[in-house]
Amino acid sequence: MGSISTCVIVRDEERRVPGLLENISKFSDEIIVVDTGSKDGTIQLLLDNPKVKLFHFEWCDDFAKARNYSLEQASCEWILVLDADEIISNPKALAFDIKRKEIDGFYLLLKSLQPEGSLTKYEEVFACRLFRNSRHHRYKGRIHELVAPSIVTAGGKITYSKATIIHSGYQSHLVQGGTTRRDRNKRILVDILKDDPNDEYYIYHLGLTIRFESPQE
Repeated sequence: MGSISTCVIVRDEERRVPGLLENISKFSDEIIVVDTGSKDGTIQLLLDNPKVKLFHFEWCDDFAKARNYSLEQASCEWILVLDADEIISNPKALAFDIKRKEIDGFYLLLKSLQPEGSLTKYEEVFACRLFRNSRHHRYKGRIHELVAPSIVTAGGKITYSKATIIHSGYQSHLVQGGTTRRDRNKRILVDILKDDPNDEYYIYHLGLTIRFESPQE
């Protein structure tokens, strides 16, 4: 039977860490946490959990670099990537997934809870978050980073899991460091497009950031 390293990036997440650890400790063989500069009580909460292996990474506005650093610390057969504001609602599905020898990665349904007053309770997308631990499987992209292309390039097969991620982060417009999600994302996206102004992927995401984030954010 396979084993799971759950990899998480955190910064100033003392409000969310207890719920995260309660959820993932049940199915994770090890919990790789990369802290990017917490100044609140996050570190102590993490150290209180025996499954946590804590590492530090100097934040450089590059999510892929931080993600890949966390992957490099993982020792289990499978890697599950989560954020501090995410939990797995049906972890039994993961146990089924990691038994499938013919599969190298899984798309999980990501349900993002929306702020009060939104037209919908949540938005749904699929994201590749569970995959085999391989040096060939790495993220690319400073923001809205993706790992699936590297799995496909390495000849791997990706399918859909029945596991679901519940994401609560959009219910607050603040992100790590006290800044707003829109301002952080816009800053990184604009910087990326300075180097490659014709990158359609990031042009699309910059458009979404400007169009759909609320003015208060």
